Formats: sequence, structure tokens, C-alpha cells
Amino acid sequence: MDVLLREVRRRTDGTVEFHDTEFAGEVLTIGSGVGQGIQLLGLAVAAAHARIASSPAGISIACSRGKTVNLNGGETKAAALSVGDVITLASHRLQLIEAPTGFDLALEIEVDHDIDPSEYEGAFQTDLRQTWLRKRPAAWALILLTVVVFIVAPLVVVTLRSHGNVVPASIPGDGLWSSGPLSMAHQQATGSNCSACHRVMFERVRDVDCLGCHRNVADHVPEGHLALTKFGDKPRCATCHREHQEPVSHLIVADNSGCTGCHAQSPAAFGSLKVGSASAFSAAGHPEFKVHLLKPAASTPADSMDAEWKPEVSGLAGAVENSRLVFSHQQHLDAARVIRNSDSEPLDCTDCHAPDVDGKGFRPVTMKDSCVSCHELTFDPAEPTRQLPHGKSREVVIALQEYFARMFVDPDARRPATVERRRIPGRTDAESRCAGPPAACARQATTREVETQFAVRGCITCHQVIDTRSRDIVERFQVVPVRLTSDFLPNAHFRHSSHRIQGALTGSAACLSCHDAGKSRRTEDLLIPGIGKCLTCHGDQPGGIGGSLSAAASKPVNPGTSVRLGCAGCHGYHPT
Repeated sequence: MDVLLREVRRRTDGTVEFHDTEFAGEVLTIGSGVGQGIQLLGLAVAAAHARIASSPAGISIACSRGKTVNLNGGETKAAALSVGDVITLASHRLQLIEAPTGFDLALEIEVDHDIDPSEYEGAFQTDLRQTWLRKRPAAWALILLTVVVFIVAPLVVVTLRSHGNVVPASIPGDGLWSSGPLSMAHQQATGSNCSACHRVMFERVRDVDCLGCHRNVADHVPEGHLALTKFGDKPRCATCHREHQEPVSHLIVADNSGCTGCHAQSPAAFGSLKVGSASAFSAAGHPEFKVHLLKPAASTPADSMDAEWKPEVSGLAGAVENSRLVFSHQQHLDAARVIRNSDSEPLDCTDCHAPDVDGKGFRPVTMKDSCVSCHELTFDPAEPTRQLPHGKSREVVIALQEYFARMFVDPDARRPATVERRRIPGRTDAESRCAGPPAACARQATTREVETQFAVRGCITCHQVIDTRSRDIVERFQVVPVRLTSDFLPNAHFRHSSHRIQGALTGSAACLSCHDAGKSRRTEDLLIPGIGKCLTCHGDQPGGIGGSLSAAASKPVNPGTSVRLGCAGCHGYHPT
């Protein structure tokens, strides 16, 4: 059916305009819906109000169920149409006119443009009355569906799971109650079992439920110290570890405010506990570092042989290390005095300080791993491959007694050296000095070598030695035990592996840019840099140096740059 739609537009000056549109289709629909062939707006116009169709019997109009139109002054639901008929729908007027050649039907349409704007809502379904639904039945149906799907079904799943039953995946579980995704670690550990953490239904996760898995996590403030603070109850685990958040990878809240909320006003928060105030990582907002040192309970080396060593917290200013070792970094880094045996090159920091596997610190410095390659414990040029035991003075003396007893008693033991290395200038063979009985000569050679090792060169080169003046050569000398501090800053997480390159500096140069070992002449020198050194590259704000530097602080390795460093960059909440 081909239809000519002629819209009549009356202008304010009384003139009339016509706007023609062609329509082709089997049925011409009339209504307020956006998909209608003739769209007429108004509250009295349904979305699909009527249909005009052509049949062998002629043109006819039929209204939707429950709807009517005014045809030539009378209401009708369906009727045959002919030229001259006038259809009135709301305040709109449609009249059949003589169809031009090529058209089956022509309609002259006069739209009421003065319709109230609120009546435009009739073009859309904005009310249940415009659908097949009814308000009360639909509301009760939705309430019932919500209760079944989101309350009854999850409760059934929780009940079945608590009794060890297998729950079909098709039944919606308590995962519907989740406010967001789990972190990957918790997702792997618990899967979709919400009750693994939410042990008490409809209650937030308790700390005791967290500690069921995280058994070895220590409290930030020890239980005995909590009463000395002004905190009252300690914060919940979920205060900092927030689940069901976006992004899911950020399970730990690392915002500085979580730390500075207490530490910025330490006296007010920590009470009688002496904790320095810290509001930011800057010269003005962060206190100077404090180091943890091992100190013997005894004040003198003679009294510290069996004394207990205890940790002591000290400020960097005036702090010394009491390791009981005799050592000079300056001497070992002096290329004119010390070189490697392997390639005759100067020593590098890594020759003694080997990085640990975690990249944080270094493996312990030991005689076997760090020193013996240069400091061999040989004692007789005739036996350059024989070395003294390291670690216990009694074993050294006994080893020398056995060696010289055999040397003077067994003729076959007196073999000339086949390999000569590190011969001490001006030193002669010990056995050429003695012409007495073998036992006396062995005793004399042992005494001379023991005195050399403990009082002239040998053990005394690196260790503090006590001469007890005992007549028993075995008991005469004692080596003071060495205790090296493995971590001077245990409360800070510092990774040396991240600092092996300092701008253009690498290797020992990068190490020496922070640790002034080249000028250290004593073992007691503490080579831990202060906060001023860190502030040359780090700050609490990106793109600038963190705080004003003191005159003693060195210039930045990369001037004008700064790596932002928040509280969590160095400090962990839970002590390890």
C-alpha cells in the first residue's frame, strides 16, 4: 500500500504550508510510539493506537484493544474509510483526501502543536499502567524473587557447606553478598567459601579469624607495651587490610596517613613509650636514624670472654661498633697496600660483602668465605700447605704441639718444602735453633710459635688477644670472641640490590657514595649513612628533594630528581 501523508502547517500570519511524505507498507500504524508510521503525541494517544490497512474490500481502520478513535464525530473501534472521512485522535485531525495517481491512499494530517509538554511522556512507557503488568502483583513477585535468590538460597548453601555437604554450582551461594572481588591470594586460599573468613554470619571479619591462617604475624605494638600507650584497643586487621576493594591487588593500605595518624604526634599517642615523631620523609618531618648495636655486658675485653651480648639502640652521632675485631676498611681499599691474589687487582667491596639471596643485605662475613683467600693461616715455611685451625685458641696451641712434636721426633717428617709461598722475611727454620732433646726442642718451638701467633703476628693481626700469663701454654692466650652486627636498622626494609647503581656510579663507587669506608681506619667506625644521605635522592613528594638538606649532606647523585618514598617504602607494620 502506497500512502501520501500531507502535513498541514498553519503559520501565525494565516498562511498554510503543506509538507508531503510518502509511506509504503502493508499497514499504516498510528500512535505515540517512536516506531509508528504516524506519530501523534498526547496522553490520550496510546503507543500503538490504531492501524489503517488496505484489502480487496477497501481501506479500513482498526484500533488496538481498549482504544477508540473519533470518526466523523462518533467514537468507533473499527470502520471502513472513504474519501472525505475525518479521524480525530486527541486534538489531532486526519482527513482522507483524493489520492493522486500512483497512490492507494492520501491523508491530510493537522497536528496540534499547542499540546502541553508533559503530554510528550506518552511517547514512552513510563508507568506500569502502560504495560501488561500490574503494580501490586509485580511488586510482590519481585520481593519474593529477591528473598529467594539473595537470602534463602545463600542461607541454604551456607547450611549445607557447614555440614560438609557438596553444594551444586547452580545454586546461588553467599558470594552474592560480596561487595567486590577478593585479592588473588585470598581467592586462591578460600575460593568461593565466604565462611572461611566470615565465621559468624552477618558480622565483619574478626581478628581471630585472620590469625587462624596468619599465625606468625606479630602485633605492631607488643601486648606488654600496649598498656603504656594511649591507643586503648589496638586497630583491627581490616583497618589496613581491606578486602573487596578496587583495584583488587592493593590489599595493604600503604597511604602515609595510616602511619602519620599516630606517629606525627608520638608523645600524645604513645604515652610513656619514647617514640620519635614522624610526619613525612623529610629533614624536618623525620627523626635521624637510630641503629641497633650488639654490646657485651662486660666493659673490658678480658671480662667479655663469656659475657652476654645484648642489643642496644643508639643514635648515629657517636655510635661505635664493639665487634672486638681489629680491622681497617681504609687499608683494605688501598690499592697500593692490598691486592687480590687471583688477578693482582685492588679489592672490591663485593670481595668481602657478598649479597644475600633476597637482595636486602649481605651474607655474614666469615674467615672461611671472606678472609682466608688473603689471610692464610700458615706458620712454617717448610709446610706451606699446612694451616692452623681458626676459631679456638686452645685448638691452635694443641695443633702446634702436635706438629712440632712430630717434627722433632720423627726423622721422616723433616722434609724440605716443595712449595714456597708467603715466606716471612728474616725468619729462619725453628728446628735449626735447637740442639737439645727432641721433646725440649719441640716444646721450645711450640712456645715460640704460639707467642708469635698470639702476640706478634697471626691471630693478633685481626683479633683482640688476652695474655693470662699462665705457665700452661695451652691456657696462656685467649682470643676475645667476635660478634658482628648483621642488621643495624632492623626496623627498616632497605634493599641493597636496588641501590647498586647510583646515577653513573656502579660497583664499589656506588657503595662508597653512601658508605664512607675509604676513610675508615678503625673497626669501631659505624659506616651507616644518616637521613641526609637518603634525602639526596629520596623524598615524600615526587620530582623534588625531600626537605631541606643540612650543609653536611652530600649533593644528589642525580641533581633535580627524586624518588618518592612513603612510610611503607622502608617500614613494615608487623615486626619480623
